[in-house]
Amino acid sequence: MGQPKPVEDLDDSDFAQAILLNLEEAAATWADTQLDSDTGLWKTDVTATSFLESLEKRYTMYQDKHYAKQELGQLKQTTTVRAYLDSFLKLSGRVGNTADSEMSLCSIADLKPNIRKDVNMTEPATFKLAHNVALKCDDNYGGYMVT
Repeated sequence: MGQPKPVEDLDDSDFAQAILLNLEEAAATWADTQLDSDTGLWKTDVTATSFLESLEKRYTMYQDKHYAKQELGQLKQTTTVRAYLDSFLKLSGRVGNTADSEMSLCSIADLKPNIRKDVNMTEPATFKLAHNVALKCDDNYGGYMVT
C-alpha cells in the first residue's frame, strides 16, 4: 500500500468517498441516505463541491436545530415579558414544528412566578392567548421584572 493521495489529487468520487468514511453521528446518517442501498453507489452524480455543499447545508441545519433546542431549554425570563417572548419565538422558530400547545406550556413555564400565575389562571388554549395575557400582565406590572 502506497502513500495516500493528497486531497487535491483525488477525483470527485474518491474525494466524496473519503469524506463519507470519516463522518460521524448525524452527518454519517444523512450521508447514508445519499447512497443506493442495493448498489452502494451515489444516487445522483456527485462532485466534491456538490457533496460538501449538501453536507454543510444539512449538517448546519441539524446543528442549529440542536443548539436552538438547548438554548430554548435554558431560556428564562430575566427582563420583560416582551424580551423573553421575542427570544422564545426566535429559538422556537429555529427548532421548528412545535405544537401550539407545547409552545404555550414551554413559554409559560419559564416566566417569572407572578406573571406565570396570572397567565395560568386564564388557562390559555393557544400560544397566542398565553402570549397576549403575559404581555398584558407585563404592562400591568409596568414592564418591571417582579419576582
